[in-house]
Amino acid sequence: MGDGGWSLDGRTAVVTGATGGLGRLAALAMAEQGARLVLVCRDDQRAARLVTVLVERGPGADVRMVIADLSSQSEVRR
Repeated sequence: MGDGGWSLDGRTAVVTGATGGLGRLAALAMAEQGARLVLVCRDDQRAARLVTVLVERGPGADVRMVIADLSSQSEVRR
């Protein structure tokens, strides 16, 4: 249960920009509240490091990553 009195258990969140800044903080907070995460990241190495951190903090974490550059229309379509 999070500080707000509610849980994200069983919910899925798609997080863009999760390898840094506010996206990273949001991913960490949502993972701690039990959300399933789909991380959309440009850099596969940074994404893999973040997945490792998320799984270390919550061994049962359900985290998937999609490598895509959302500034590219062809990547968005893919």
